[in-house]
Amino acid sequence: MLHAGSHRFVRRGFTLVEAVCTMVVVGVIGVATSGLVLSASDQYLAAASRGAIGSALSAAMERIAIELRQIPAAAGVSPTRADLRGVAPTSMSWNDATAVERSLTLSGTQLVLSEGRNQYVLLKDVTAFSVAAFDESNAPLAGTIVIADIAPVRRLEISITVSRGGCSETLRSRFFLRCVVEGGSP
Repeated sequence: MLHAGSHRFVRRGFTLVEAVCTMVVVGVIGVATSGLVLSASDQYLAAASRGAIGSALSAAMERIAIELRQIPAAAGVSPTRADLRGVAPTSMSWNDATAVERSLTLSGTQLVLSEGRNQYVLLKDVTAFSVAAFDESNAPLAGTIVIADIAPVRRLEISITVSRGGCSETLRSRFFLRCVVEGGSP
């Protein structure tokens, strides 16, 4: 702006070059920080997914533990053995105290507990499920065990793997069958 009798310019605002340089610097800073924010967000989502999987696995394993603790001893059989009907690498079946047959199997991607004619989904998105049997010296027993060969079974190991949202978690537990432990409940 020119004043009468003066040749001096009064500058107000930014030049085009200053404005463009500022936008470039702010853009570079934005790109750098957005990578950090996205990384933190991805880590949070993965941790939340692992937490949800872990919680679901724990709840299912607790239900399995309750079921296995309640397996009675087979009536009129010597030596004492659990009333298991069969144990296979991916399933198992037993009779409960009221002689209702129960089973635990993997059906597709669902872990299913069957009680007579009723079926309950314990867990979804299961990618692996295995059952292993052990004798009293903790030695593993052969893959599939039928009712005639159940007597030496003292422990069962259940392993479950669940995958959701790109995360995978495995939970493995070993259970003593109470009905065959000396002093255990029948």
